[in-house]
Amino acid sequence: DFQEYRFTGKNGDVWGETTGVPFEYEGKNGALVFLRDVTQRKQAEAALLASRRKYEKLFSGAAVPVLVEQLPERRIVDVNEAWIQLFGYTKEEAVGHTAVELGISDNYLSDDEIAELIRTDQTVRNLETTHRTKSGEEHVMLTSVSFTEHDGVHYAMVTHQDITERMRADRFSRIVMDNLPIGIAVNTSALPLTFCYMNDKFPQFYRTTREALEGEDVFFDAVYEDPDFREKIRARVLEDMRSGDPRRMRWENIPITRQGQETRYISAYNTPVPEGDMHISVVIDETERVRTLEALRLNAARLQAIHEFDLAILGGFESLFSIGENALRYIDRLLEPDIIGVAILGLDDKVLHVVKSDRSQKTSEKYEIPVDNLELAQLSAISDTISRTGGEKPPAVVAKIFKCQGLGSGYHIPVITTGRFRGIISIGYIPPRELPSENIVTLQEMVTRVALAIEATRLLQVTERYATNLEQMIQERTAELEEANRELESFTFSVSHDLRAPLRSMNGFVRILLEDYGHVLDDEGRRICGVIADSARSMGQLIDDLLSLSRVGRSALQLTKVDMRALVLRVYMELTTEEQREAIDFTVGDLPYACADLHLIRQVWVNLLDNAVKFSSKNPKPKIRVTARISGDETVYAVEDNGAGFDMAYQNKLFGVFQRLHSQKEYPGTGVGLAIVSRIVRRHGGRV
Repeated sequence: DFQEYRFTGKNGDVWGETTGVPFEYEGKNGALVFLRDVTQRKQAEAALLASRRKYEKLFSGAAVPVLVEQLPERRIVDVNEAWIQLFGYTKEEAVGHTAVELGISDNYLSDDEIAELIRTDQTVRNLETTHRTKSGEEHVMLTSVSFTEHDGVHYAMVTHQDITERMRADRFSRIVMDNLPIGIAVNTSALPLTFCYMNDKFPQFYRTTREALEGEDVFFDAVYEDPDFREKIRARVLEDMRSGDPRRMRWENIPITRQGQETRYISAYNTPVPEGDMHISVVIDETERVRTLEALRLNAARLQAIHEFDLAILGGFESLFSIGENALRYIDRLLEPDIIGVAILGLDDKVLHVVKSDRSQKTSEKYEIPVDNLELAQLSAISDTISRTGGEKPPAVVAKIFKCQGLGSGYHIPVITTGRFRGIISIGYIPPRELPSENIVTLQEMVTRVALAIEATRLLQVTERYATNLEQMIQERTAELEEANRELESFTFSVSHDLRAPLRSMNGFVRILLEDYGHVLDDEGRRICGVIADSARSMGQLIDDLLSLSRVGRSALQLTKVDMRALVLRVYMELTTEEQREAIDFTVGDLPYACADLHLIRQVWVNLLDNAVKFSSKNPKPKIRVTARISGDETVYAVEDNGAGFDMAYQNKLFGVFQRLHSQKEYPGTGVGLAIVSRIVRRHGGRV
């Protein structure tokens, strides 16, 4: 074997490897010695050892976490003390495993990316990555990776810079800035205009995006759609910025428009940064303030116009046409419609006095047009406040009155006084136009004043018409009323006293009989007593129904717009129990509004739905359906059920008093309910 020796020579120390071979020659023992100079190798090994010690000192003492991975498996071969302190693993726990196996991180570089980096001799600098410690804490790192090769094996040296706290501080700052009620940005003070920072509100107030504001000189193109206004505001802003005077860098109530959307307004202020070529830009959303000021201005103008309208209309009682002309003139002045019409019902309720102006045709006219009861009902049913139509045609009755066929949008308000239709005001726009809410309020206020004037005029006309024979009319009406009251009092007394007194006696005696002698009565006797009591109660119900039937003919109709669907649902809930509602398959279709007396039409639905519930009760799966359809000039409402039904040969008997197609034992009742329904519907001009 070779042995290493250090020799001291003339030129200094040298290293050599020696070995010897023993031999015998002429009776003497000897050795053949070989010597090989390994000085250069020893010097290289010493330099390598020194370099390794220096590397280990630098590696272990580095202030940032460092690990070394063997590629391509990415197994950890070494970690420094800073890495151990941060991640909580000992060196023994880490070496031999991958970061993925330890749950520290995912592979943030793919195998292909690593191979390409090694091939092109590149490194990775400050890649933002997320890592987890042994205790589960997450840290955000700036990760750098360099590559080396030794004995044909590639290694990756990975260093981390923990920026978790900095990220938290940056996130907090962003949250604060993004939640300020103003927009803030930092931009260059001269062309090219670029932004180096902006909070969320800044692009939001300008109705654009961060991406649209990235780049040089894109601000004005991204914010201002109208090219003429864009060039105007660009010239003004750039000139003010070049002045360097903060007092000039104030741009207030600037409109920000977007096609098809409401205009919004902003105010912007720039402040130069001392000793820099940057400006701090602040933008405030002024939309609500601008709208409030505009609303106040318009309201003042509206109040002035209404005041003038009051003065004009108070002096126009001489005729219905004069009221219409005054209303038309002031509505046209305030709302500027393309078409406006005012129609006022005459005293006989048969003729409308119409005043109309057509701006598009530059024409105006006034005329009278007859109307029937159906048309009056349709007019008063349009709305009790205001109704808007859009599209090609206004309601047919409105088109007939005002002789107009095509409107982009129309607004129609019936004039109602003391619950009765007195006229209608319609305005139309070509092309369509949406009236602001304050203009609708103005229109409603003017309609209210027109209604007062109409009522005053009608009262004046009525007074003049009946001035000569008023006393006679009063006497005749008084006599008729006294006679009707006497008949009513007699009937009411008879019903409430003469008929109810025997019933009360019957009930009382039956109760005494059962209480005092029930123990001596057999089952048949007690049954007969029950029959007597039930009959008395049925008679009482019959009396109540007859009273209801009589009241239908006496009460005056108070017509109003009725939501039939809402009324049906409310009546059904009142008539049925929760248990019944769970059993019944009850559906209600779209029911058009009706012009009717609310109290009487409610009684119609009560009687019809009560019958439907009663006569379908013996079906194991009862169904009730309420529907409506338009048939010509009529609205047809229908109540259907899958109950007992009846023979159509006897359908005419259904609506007579005391007419029943089923026995009292099968379905209790008085036989008056459908008679009440028929009478109420006939009073409204309808049919069953």
